[in-house]
Amino acid sequence: LLKKYLSENFSIKINGKTKNITFVGKEVETNLIICYLNIKNVPKIKNLEIQNKALFFFFSDQQNIIQTQVNGVKKNITLTADKSYGILNF
Repeated sequence: LLKKYLSENFSIKINGKTKNITFVGKEVETNLIICYLNIKNVPKIKNLEIQNKALFFFFSDQQNIIQTQVNGVKKNITLTADKSYGILNF
């Protein structure tokens, strides 16, 4: 169910092109779900466009923290109900 929900509420574009995301797994803590996702066969990344609307319908104060690692460079972005879209440049 989580995999289906994420496919409906989470998307990534790499260099302007939508990519298929593989759900790797999850960890559940007290009030936190950590989802691990992977994208294969990725060209050199110039930018990531991330849309994440997960749980905003249920919790207006929901924050979705996206942590990325591209070629050893770590970048983060926090998305909210008011800002469910962001771009990371590399």
